[in-house]
Amino acid sequence: MWEVFEQAVAIAAVGVTLIFVVLAVMWGLMAALVRLTTPPSEVKTEEPATAASPADRSTQTARHRAAAAAVAVALAAAPPARESTPAALSPWQAVQRSRALNLRPVHRPPTARP
Repeated sequence: MWEVFEQAVAIAAVGVTLIFVVLAVMWGLMAALVRLTTPPSEVKTEEPATAASPADRSTQTARHRAAAAAVAVALAAAPPARESTPAALSPWQAVQRSRALNLRPVHRPPTARP
């Protein structure tokens, strides 16, 4: 009995190990393919950001205002959004809702006894 159990555990251990080994190999292959197929990019050295001059700030402000105006015009020209209307119930939905309502206990207010 224990021999069968030991054999089952050994087979499971080998299977799990193989899965992780294959995953690692696939990961390595994908990383190698990415490195081989990606064109080398040119290294650009960017100058450190300096304080913007007042002329640059006014240009940037004008661009922001133009973008805001463009968005306002686009929103005004867009057709109004339609409110979603609930779709008609399918026969299956009607049956299920009816069944659920019939399964609920009915709460009736107490009646006055004469």
